[in-house]
Amino acid sequence: MYEQDAQEERPKAFQDSSLFILPIRNGEYAILRGEGYIDVPSPSELQGYRSKLDFELEMSRIGNSKIRYLDYAYAVSILSILRDL
Repeated sequence: MYEQDAQEERPKAFQDSSLFILPIRNGEYAILRGEGYIDVPSPSELQGYRSKLDFELEMSRIGNSKIRYLDYAYAVSILSILRDL
């Protein structure tokens, strides 16, 4: 299996049959009917955020993956803002 971050990255057979791959857990996937992607609009206004931590998370500077940024957002309480919306 390989990562498909955009509709255009799906194999042609998947595009022709309206199928997409959904990761279930590490190494386990489901093939589903549908498009499986949405267009996320650009933010109209950016807001600053100050971490609630009083120290720097050095591990957050290692690597360059989506999960790194999600882990950081969770650790500094950014994700709690979304829960309150």
